[in-house]
This record gives sequence, structure tokens and C-alpha cells, in this order.
Amino acid sequence: MVSKSSSIDSSSAVPSSTPSPPPPPLDLPRVLVLDFYDSYTNNLLTLFGHYPDEILLKKVVIIKQDQFDWDFFRLSLLPSIDCILLSPGPGRPDRTEDFGFCAQLIRECPADFPILGICLGHQGIATSLGGKVSFVPEILHGQKTRISHNGKGLFKGVPQGVEMVTYNSLTVERKSLPEELEVVAWMTDDEETVMGLAHKERSVFGVQFHPESIHSSHGSLIVRNFLSTVVSSFPPDHEPASTLLLPPWLVEASSVRPSSTAHAHATTSTINPSSVLTSTPSPPQKTWKLEVHRFGQVGKGVAVQSVFEKEFWGKEGGEVWLDSAKKDPALPTYSYLSTPSHLLTYSLFPTPSLSLYPFSQPSSSSPIALPLPPSPISSPTTSFSNTETFFSLLNSLQLHLQAHTDLSPSSLCKADWKAGWVGWFGFEMKEETLLGYERPEALKDLPDGEKEAKTKDSCFAYTERVLVYEHETGEWVGMALVEVESQAEAKFGAGGEEGVAPSSLAGMLSKEGVRFGVSREEWKSWIGRTAEVLVELSSPSTSTTSASLPTPEITPFVPDQAGVVYSSLIDEARSAIHEGESYELTLTTQFRSSLTPTSPPHHTTHPSISSPLNPHSSHPDPNSTISTSIPRDLYALYKKLRLSNPAPYSSFISFPVLGTAVVSSSPERFIKIGKGGEVEMKPIKGTIGRCLEDAEEDERRRKGLEGDRKEIAENLMIVDLIRADLLSFCLPSSVKVPKLIQVETYDFVHTLVTTVVGQLGEGVGAVEAIGRCFPPGSMTGAPKLRSVQILDELEGHRPRGIYSGALGYLSFDGAADFSVTIRSIVAQGTDLSLGAGGAITWLSSREREWEEVLVKVGSVTKGLFP
Repeated sequence: MVSKSSSIDSSSAVPSSTPSPPPPPLDLPRVLVLDFYDSYTNNLLTLFGHYPDEILLKKVVIIKQDQFDWDFFRLSLLPSIDCILLSPGPGRPDRTEDFGFCAQLIRECPADFPILGICLGHQGIATSLGGKVSFVPEILHGQKTRISHNGKGLFKGVPQGVEMVTYNSLTVERKSLPEELEVVAWMTDDEETVMGLAHKERSVFGVQFHPESIHSSHGSLIVRNFLSTVVSSFPPDHEPASTLLLPPWLVEASSVRPSSTAHAHATTSTINPSSVLTSTPSPPQKTWKLEVHRFGQVGKGVAVQSVFEKEFWGKEGGEVWLDSAKKDPALPTYSYLSTPSHLLTYSLFPTPSLSLYPFSQPSSSSPIALPLPPSPISSPTTSFSNTETFFSLLNSLQLHLQAHTDLSPSSLCKADWKAGWVGWFGFEMKEETLLGYERPEALKDLPDGEKEAKTKDSCFAYTERVLVYEHETGEWVGMALVEVESQAEAKFGAGGEEGVAPSSLAGMLSKEGVRFGVSREEWKSWIGRTAEVLVELSSPSTSTTSASLPTPEITPFVPDQAGVVYSSLIDEARSAIHEGESYELTLTTQFRSSLTPTSPPHHTTHPSISSPLNPHSSHPDPNSTISTSIPRDLYALYKKLRLSNPAPYSSFISFPVLGTAVVSSSPERFIKIGKGGEVEMKPIKGTIGRCLEDAEEDERRRKGLEGDRKEIAENLMIVDLIRADLLSFCLPSSVKVPKLIQVETYDFVHTLVTTVVGQLGEGVGAVEAIGRCFPPGSMTGAPKLRSVQILDELEGHRPRGIYSGALGYLSFDGAADFSVTIRSIVAQGTDLSLGAGGAITWLSSREREWEEVLVKVGSVTKGLFP
């Protein structure tokens, strides 16, 4: 994947040495965390790491600060918990829209009720009791600060000078504090900067730093000290904490719940997720079997490009080449080739709409509108929206296919994509995943052509077969979903399937006669035809020269904003950061070009014509064609890009029926999910161009990036965000950071990369997991919700489209792998767009940020022009 990697200096970027805390001397009380829509709140769970997951998830819940009104919270919720943690968050503690009813909570809760405030929560304790906040003398977002303290209470056993990460723009004014509050911690280098508070008579505490950050140390000890205070506050006749449980409705309301909520979408009736997970229904009848055929010596070593051009390029329905053009010698690498059998598209504007292109049917030149099912009645005690979304519909369908497929032969090939879905979630799909996000009113003031993306907001092609090239062995492998002969009529297209709800996506596709597998005869025919092609391409008499295409004629890429305009937006972003509205904002723009076709447009024979790659149809119609506006030159463009800027997530995806193609050289993984539920995310933040002409200068740049305070902080902010994303659906103890802020070297850039891993909770599907952490944090900044809202304004409410979303596949066996759609050219007809941007922090400079944007664009375009 990369040619070189190295870790950063341990003194500036790795966590301080933290001794393992001793076993807790107490049972875990009932803890409620009030979340102010911060992207780091979920990480507080890691501070309870000395408790098993099964106990932690029954005793600690996280709810949004506006999920309940004050009366309900006071009367129904407070009696059910033992303590409260007030989370970090954007904004100001003296502003009701940011802090909600929590000022009232702090003033009116019982005197013996324990509260711990963190960052915004800490500031809120001060302002609620009469103190004031002001701007910090120096903003240190994502950086470590040495803390001194009184050694008591929260800080018992914590070493002096302990290093903690800060993210605050505001600080409590020491001189404004009321008599009842005392300062118990302060910045070692500046005693006037308050870092910890305690109430003199009540069990109310606050810390300004973020103990939950991956770079902070002794955070678990601070929380354990707080929990000791909680238990010691119990009266003598209080029920032991070990026997106290949170009410089920409150556990269900938690935003951290690593168990499936998607099962409720599987039928039209209401299902309690916990009952689904604890029941033991009989195994579903297998409708399909995943068949695997290894071609062995046949075609061994034949170039992927040759096979693509011979059998996939220009075929009906479009083409898919997931390329892995940049190889990592330490890991098995695969390339995937496939052709869609049908296509699902989803658009948000002006109202959500779902469409089907069934390429196997004669009438498929026009899309079929699929009705979106009605949403269940929402409940105030539900954390996740009950609204049906494209994510929930696709997740249910994916789980259905997985449950009804015999996957036993899958061990014959270690490749992760064993056919299934391939496509993208565009950035605007954030509307369906970000809790609290609403479509901006300002959209109505934009011209009609600018209100929505020119491409579909989400698009997924279904392919029941895939041809895989194993780069490690040089062998080819064919895989397909084959109908079980005894169940051949139990396909979606033969009168439906028993137990499938009509309003589910499976039910809607059943009604339209969609097939998801091939017959055994079709499977054998395809394998035979593919073997013939591989033999032909292996023959010495067969030319292996790549298809000769004219050099694509494209105009220079021009940015939507001139550099001076983009720089002024950087100033506005930094202003928002200074005000405490965000820690980091990923500001982007688009560069645009056009392509002058040098060869005829990509006209596709109608998919009803029978072919080895689409054997569904037995009624050819040679007079039927789908005319599209995708030039064939786009493939020539991709051939140049994969040579000039190879990347681990290179891909060429073309859907002629939509006039859309994606030519990608993305280096960044968004999320990978293994068939066993293993999750990996790899955010990239911090990039500098290489100097290929001077090895010493190139090494100087690499080392400079390795120790760059601004770039390290930028990466850390996204790492902490991604940890919190994974904790919303992974087992808490499974979320780890095995690789923290390391330099990886690519052909044209050095970049800082981190790896975060976890394990899916029981019953959580791949699409649900993707939805819970979408959009990619590296493309939003943090906190995610507030940052996206600010970016909407800064970017003029114009859609990003496919750019900065996620592109990848969903496999039959539950695996998935998605890249962040960056370093990618999106074509809509002859119009080309290339998005680029960068994370703006308080340390950002106008010149460096715009230079970084140009470096990223240049890494894509430099090989495209003579």
C-alpha cells in the first residue's frame, strides 16, 4: 500500500506512559452521560475500561442533551441514575441553545447528587453558579498540556505535571468564581489557567481538559476517583450498586448501543431489538450458494488491464474495476472486475426518492420508482431515528442476502469482496446519518441547478459475480451467487419470498422481478467462457498491448474559488474555531474541467441482449439501446491516472445509464469490515508534497511532517473522533489504536496516517455500521455535527456530491471496504470535477492551506496533461 512508513517522535505524539489501573474497589454505579453533540463524548466509555463490556453497557448510557425536556428528565430520569457526566461540546456554556437545561440541573439537583463536567460541562458548572468564561490566551486544540493539582478528590494518585489534551477556546475566569467553587487543578506553566474545579460542599467537579483523548494519560484514574465519590455518597440504607440497573427504556435510548437496531426494519411489525438478539430462531432456508472457482494455472499472470479491456470494458450496465493500483508487499492484494445486473439509485432532493434500473429486463431503459416505506412512530426514548433511510433499507437487504446464502465455499479464496453491492454514498447522505442535522433553509435561495448534486446522492450496483485477481499468487478466481437448485423458484423474482415484508427493499425488488443469483448452468457457462478468455490472453500469439485510445483532451482544472477567496474562507473558519464552535473544519472546494470526446460516446447495447457477463436475458432485442453521454475517453483518463498516481483504493466505476463515472486514486480507507465483524478505519490528516529531485530535501520534508505540531494535532482530532464513531456500534473494549500518527509515503506526497480498529456488536450489519460513522470525519472536522453546519455556510450550501463521501463494496458474507472519495475525478457526461480541501485548525495559515489544496489536486492531474 505504501512504500515507507515511520512513527513520530514519542515526546510529541504518543500517549504518556500510563500504568494499568488496579481493580476497581467498587461496583459500577448507574452513570448517565449528557452529550452536547460532541464528537468525542463516546470516548468517555474507554475510561471505564476496567469494567467488562456486558456490565458497562448496562450501567452507562449516553443521551443527547435535548433528547428529553427538563420536566421529564427531572421526574423520570434522575431517580433512575446515580451520577451524571456532562460532556464536552461546541459553543458556550452560557448559551441555552448549546447547554440546554443543564444550568438548571446544576443549580437544582440534590446536594448529594454527583456531577462531573468535562470541558464545556466544566465551564457550565462555573457559569451556572455565577462564574464567567473568556477566551484562552493561546488556543491549544489537540495538544498536550501539563496539569498541576491539589492531589485530592479527582486527582488522588494522579502524578503532578500529568499531560492532558485540550480542545477549548474558552476558559473559566479564576477571579469570577463564586465562593462555593474552588480551583483544584491548573496549567503547570500558568497557574491562572483553571483546569479543575470542585464544589466545596457538593459532589460536583469539573475538568477543562479531555481525559478521554488517546493522548491523555491517567484519565481512567480520574473517573475511578469520581466513581468512588459517587458510591461514598450513598446513604447507609442505599441499595448496593451491584444490584442497581438502568431501566430498559433508558438503555434503549443510549446513543452507544453495540447491538442491532436494524432488525426492526426487517418486517412491518415493531420488534424489540433485545428480543431479536436473545431469541434463537431456526436457521433460514438457504436460497443461494456462493460458488468459488480457482483457475489455477489458466491465465496465471495475465494483466488485469487486459482482462478488463477484453471482457468488461464497454459492456452493458457499466463496468467496475476496483484496482488496488498501489501494492503493499506486506499484505495480500486483490483486484476486482464485475458488471452490474441492476442498479439502485437514491436522491435526497427535493424529497427522498429510490429508483431501480433492472438491466436484465427489456424495459430497463427507464428507471422504476420504488416507494419508500412509511416511517414508524418515533419515540423520545429512542436515540437513533426511526425514520427509514437508504442506509436502513440497504442494511436489511444485505442482512437478508447474507442469512439466505450458503457461504461455506468462501474459504477457497481469501479475497474480501465475494460479489454483491458496489457503489457510493455521496457526502449529502449526511442528512440521513447525522443526528440533529437538518437541511439548511438557505438552500431554497440557491438557483435550482445548484440545490442538489448533479450525480445521484447514493448509487449501488448489484453484481452476482466477480472476477478476482490475486496479486500475491498471480491467479484468477471467479465467484458468484448461484441459486440452490431445490430453491430455484424461491428467488425474489418468482412470486416473492415467504417472510419478506412488502415494504422492505427485498419485498419491493421481489415485486419487480429482480434476481439475485444465477442458475448453475449460467455459472458453468460463465466459468467456461472466462477460462477461454484467459487462455486466449495467455497465448504468445495474442497481443497483450493495451487498447489503443487517443490521448484524452481535457481543459485545465479551474477552481470554483480563486485562491484569495478560499483564503478568506480559511479566515472565517479560524474565527469559528476561536469562538469555540469547532476544533477543526475540513474546508473544501471543487476544481472543474471538461472533456472533448476523441472517440464515439459510450452507447451500450441494451442489457436484454444475452452475453456471458449478463446471461439473465434469453430474449435479445438488437434494436434496443441506451444512449449515454459517457465518453470512452474516460477509461483512457483512468489508465493515465493509475500509472501516474497509483493508490491502494484506485478504481474505475462507470454507469452509462446515469452518465456518471468515477475515476479514483484515493489513498484513504474510510472503513473496512471483515466477515467476522472486525472493523478498521484509517484516517489521513497532514499532507506535504515530496521532492523527487532531491532525496535529502524529500527526507527533510518527511521528518518535518513527522514532528509538525499543527499536523499532529490535526490528525489527533480526527483519531479521537473516529474512536468515538466506532464506539457507537463496536464493543467498547475492542476499540484500539494499533498505529498512531505515522508517516506514510506515496508517489507524490508524504502523509500522516492512523489506524483505529474495533469489533462489531452483535447483530450490527455492515451498512448500519457505515451509516453510524458517516460522513467520514476526515472530511468534516470535529465536532462533526456543528462542523458540518458551519461548512454548509462556508461552502455556500453547494453540494459536494460524490466527492468526500465513501466509495466501496458490500460483500455477500458481510464484509465491506470503503475508501474516502478523495483524489478522484467525477464525470457527469463530459463535465469533470475534482474536489480538494484541507483541515483548518487554529494553527492553519492561509498560504500553507491553499498550497496543500494545490498539492492534492496536482497529485491527480500532473500525469493527465502532456
